[in-house]
Amino acid sequence: METLRLISIYFIVLYHLLMWFVHRFPENKPYMTLWLPLHVGVICFILISGYFGIKPSLKGFCHLLGVFFIFSLPEIIYSIVHVSSIDTTIDACLFVTKSHYWFVRTYITLYLLSPLLNVFNQGSTLNQKKLMLLSLGVISIYAGNIINYPIYADGKNVVNFLFLYQIGYFLKLYSEKWSNVHFWKVLSAYCLLNCVVCIMYYLTFDTNFGQVIWQLSFPYNSPILIINSILLFLVFAKLQFSSPFVNNLAKGVFAVYILSCNLPYAQKAQMYIVRWIYQYLSGVPFLFLLALFAFLIVGGCIGIYWLFRPLWRNLDNLTNKL
Repeated sequence: METLRLISIYFIVLYHLLMWFVHRFPENKPYMTLWLPLHVGVICFILISGYFGIKPSLKGFCHLLGVFFIFSLPEIIYSIVHVSSIDTTIDACLFVTKSHYWFVRTYITLYLLSPLLNVFNQGSTLNQKKLMLLSLGVISIYAGNIINYPIYADGKNVVNFLFLYQIGYFLKLYSEKWSNVHFWKVLSAYCLLNCVVCIMYYLTFDTNFGQVIWQLSFPYNSPILIINSILLFLVFAKLQFSSPFVNNLAKGVFAVYILSCNLPYAQKAQMYIVRWIYQYLSGVPFLFLLALFAFLIVGGCIGIYWLFRPLWRNLDNLTNKL
């Protein structure tokens, strides 16, 4: 599962590199098509949380906020020093609830609500659990994706995260049933689904049918994307190996998200590098260098996280005393 978290954050970084490139050159439909299989990262994170169950604690909550605060500090200071508006200064100080980090805001809300969902899952009947899953699914997929109700649109909201959390719980609940399915069957289903969706979208890129495929395959509450994420989750759930090195690397995935995906100066630097590469290369060589660049970003951000290891240790010690 820690390997899946590393793969997920790599997909997220690579997706953002393609996103900033496509915004400049929207006619390049091959690169936009690649968004579809890369968009599973966020959902996989929530599925993992639901599978193992979030166990909220003061130590975990403070560590989460501490990492977020330290790596957001340059942006907070810049906002306070260079912008004279009192509203902007207040927004900068409220770095969680008023920030542009939608995933952090939503995940922290899920983190705080998870005890209620955990108690429900422990004390309810199977039919009640299924009804909860169905109710959250109707709100998330039907209201948010099919009829595109604004509050629930695109799946970047706590209702969808609760739905995905419950899916992860059910994957754990029925693990004995899917554990009998052969690894290669799951991997083949995952590859086949991505090939079919990408080919169909590429061939119908400029048509209404292409837009339908996009709506059903790209937003975080789209049914095809959720199925795609579940298949990828099952692929890694069937891999049995132990690696302390992988576990240590995976501790830095949250820092990768903050440092690479949202900080304005990091976005601009990556955007300029990607566009500079595109001036000299295109097609497969361009994608290869882009994939390598994403790998270097993930490795560099994890390295930065581990440079702050004494700070995280002191933060944990402080919360233990509290």
